[in-house]
Amino acid sequence: MLFADYTHRQINSTKNGSSMTPTRTILIDDHRLFNNGRSLALRESPDFVVVEQIYDSRLAAEACFRHAPDLVLVDVNMPHLDGLAVGPSTPKRSSMIF
Repeated sequence: MLFADYTHRQINSTKNGSSMTPTRTILIDDHRLFNNGRSLALRESPDFVVVEQIYDSRLAAEACFRHAPDLVLVDVNMPHLDGLAVGPSTPKRSSMIF
């Protein structure tokens, strides 16, 4: 995987001290088994929330603008648009990992 950018997460104050807000994540991969497995692994962690899984790269930009994620995990080799083509069409505030 290539690491494209890094976004700092915000700190929220709670009764028991401070805790980090979960990283809002979108997964983009045409391989359903891999996409679902990655989603399951991330959902086990309180540090991540998977806001959407995308299986068709043509739907990626719309989902990224709709959810404004902190992190986008993208497969580089996909039909229609490869992961590198998806990158420029997403919000600049999102970190992307290819």
